[in-house]
Amino acid sequence: ITIINAMQFGKPVILIQDNPHNDYVFEGVTGFVVTKDKEKVLEVANRLMSDSELRKTMAQYARKYYEEHFSIYSVGRGIGKLV
Repeated sequence: ITIINAMQFGKPVILIQDNPHNDYVFEGVTGFVVTKDKEKVLEVANRLMSDSELRKTMAQYARKYYEEHFSIYSVGRGIGKLV
Protein backbone atom coordinates (compact mmCIF):
# COMPACT_ATOMS: atom_id res chain seq x y z
CA ILE A 1 0.00 0.00 0.00
CA THR A 2 2.96 2.32 0.55
CA ILE A 3 3.71 2.21 -3.18
CA ILE A 4 0.18 3.27 -4.03
CA ASN A 5 0.29 6.03 -1.40
CA ALA A 6 3.56 7.34 -2.83
CA MET A 7 2.00 7.48 -6.27
CA GLN A 8 -1.11 9.16 -4.84
CA PHE A 9 1.10 12.01 -3.67
CA GLY A 10 3.05 12.13 -6.93
CA LYS A 11 6.25 10.48 -5.74
CA PRO A 12 8.39 8.30 -8.00
CA VAL A 13 8.90 4.81 -6.56
CA ILE A 14 12.06 2.75 -6.19
CA LEU A 15 11.05 -0.89 -5.96
CA ILE A 16 13.12 -4.04 -5.51
CA GLN A 17 12.63 -6.66 -8.25
CA ASP A 18 10.43 -9.68 -7.51
CA ASN A 19 8.13 -7.56 -5.38
CA PRO A 20 4.46 -8.50 -5.70
CA HIS A 21 3.75 -4.88 -6.65
CA ASN A 22 6.09 -4.76 -9.66
CA ASP A 23 3.05 -4.39 -11.92
CA TYR A 24 2.44 -0.90 -10.51
CA VAL A 25 5.84 0.56 -11.32
CA PHE A 26 6.88 1.20 -14.90
CA GLU A 27 10.64 1.41 -15.25
CA GLY A 28 11.77 4.95 -15.93
CA VAL A 29 8.19 6.23 -16.09
CA THR A 30 6.56 6.00 -12.64
CA GLY A 31 9.71 4.89 -10.85
CA PHE A 32 12.52 2.37 -10.95
CA VAL A 33 12.61 -1.38 -10.40
CA VAL A 34 16.08 -2.42 -9.23
CA THR A 35 17.87 -5.51 -8.05
CA LYS A 36 18.42 -6.01 -4.34
CA ASP A 37 21.78 -4.29 -4.60
CA LYS A 38 22.59 -1.35 -2.35
CA GLU A 39 24.71 0.35 -5.02
CA LYS A 40 21.91 0.19 -7.61
CA VAL A 41 19.37 1.59 -5.15
CA LEU A 42 21.75 4.43 -4.29
CA GLU A 43 22.39 5.06 -7.99
CA VAL A 44 18.73 5.55 -8.86
CA ALA A 45 18.04 7.51 -5.65
CA ASN A 46 20.90 9.87 -6.48
CA ARG A 47 19.64 10.15 -10.05
CA LEU A 48 16.21 11.20 -8.81
CA MET A 49 17.65 13.67 -6.32
CA SER A 50 19.96 15.29 -8.84
CA ASP A 51 17.62 15.44 -11.85
CA SER A 52 14.66 17.66 -10.98
CA GLU A 53 13.11 17.37 -14.44
CA LEU A 54 13.15 13.56 -14.28
CA ARG A 55 11.72 13.67 -10.77
CA LYS A 56 8.95 16.05 -11.86
CA THR A 57 8.03 14.00 -14.94
CA MET A 58 8.01 10.72 -13.03
CA ALA A 59 5.94 12.33 -10.28
CA GLN A 60 3.33 13.42 -12.83
CA TYR A 61 3.13 9.94 -14.37
CA ALA A 62 2.95 8.31 -10.93
CA ARG A 63 0.05 10.55 -9.93
CA LYS A 64 -1.70 9.94 -13.26
CA TYR A 65 -1.34 6.17 -12.85
CA TYR A 66 -2.80 6.42 -9.35
CA GLU A 67 -5.75 8.48 -10.60
CA GLU A 68 -6.48 6.04 -13.43
CA HIS A 69 -6.22 2.85 -11.37
CA PHE A 70 -6.62 3.45 -7.64
CA SER A 71 -8.53 6.67 -6.98
CA ILE A 72 -12.01 6.40 -5.51
CA TYR A 73 -13.40 7.46 -8.88
CA SER A 74 -11.62 4.75 -10.85
CA VAL A 75 -12.51 2.10 -8.27
CA GLY A 76 -16.13 3.28 -8.36
CA ARG A 77 -16.21 3.02 -12.13
CA GLY A 78 -14.87 -0.52 -11.88
CA ILE A 79 -17.51 -1.49 -9.35
CA GLY A 80 -20.17 0.13 -11.49
CA LYS A 81 -19.19 -2.09 -14.42
CA LEU A 82 -19.66 -5.17 -12.27
CA VAL A 83 -23.12 -4.23 -11.10
